[in-house]
Amino acid sequence: MTRSLNKLHEKPRVIGYRTPKWSPQINHLSHADDTTLFCSGDGYSLKKMMKRLRKYEKASGQLVNTDKSCYYTHHKVSARVNNKIKRHTKMRNGSFPFTYLGCPVFYGRRKLIYYEDLIKKVMKRILSWQNRLLSFGGRYVLVNNVLKTMPVYLLSAMNPPAGVIRQLHKIFANFFTEQYCGGKKQTLGGMGQSMSTKG
Repeated sequence: MTRSLNKLHEKPRVIGYRTPKWSPQINHLSHADDTTLFCSGDGYSLKKMMKRLRKYEKASGQLVNTDKSCYYTHHKVSARVNNKIKRHTKMRNGSFPFTYLGCPVFYGRRKLIYYEDLIKKVMKRILSWQNRLLSFGGRYVLVNNVLKTMPVYLLSAMNPPAGVIRQLHKIFANFFTEQYCGGKKQTLGGMGQSMSTKG
């Protein structure tokens, strides 16, 4: 399929996905059992691309699951073009942002809301420890060896806004200096003396 798609986009009449001049031309990406195809909304190009997929299905016995597949377009693309793509691909129109392999996929400005899943994941892990009696040393180990490793995968693949990093640091600091119970502060050691958070 890779060779077929590469040859397809060498044809002069086929209009591929438009990328900046300094970027390498791309027509598909594959990861495990997922394949992402890049194409324009040109009718001829769409027909040729889908024809190559049909040939691949016959040759390999693997079928494209259109029920689990989506096509994505810019929000300014007209309804006429979207309907044309839907008619040729038999897929539904997905919307940005979406999450793929644990990373948010979007266009335009980076927004904090795109990284909410990461924040929720960290908070969920902290709340799972809320009923345990943890010493400062125990919390230090959990922060260094568990919480700080959770964002590593996403941060190695993307560059989130500085606000996301600040929020994570604040959560780590709160957990280290205070006991969490449903997101609320509690006193430590039964002394009736609360610890203040230092960001």
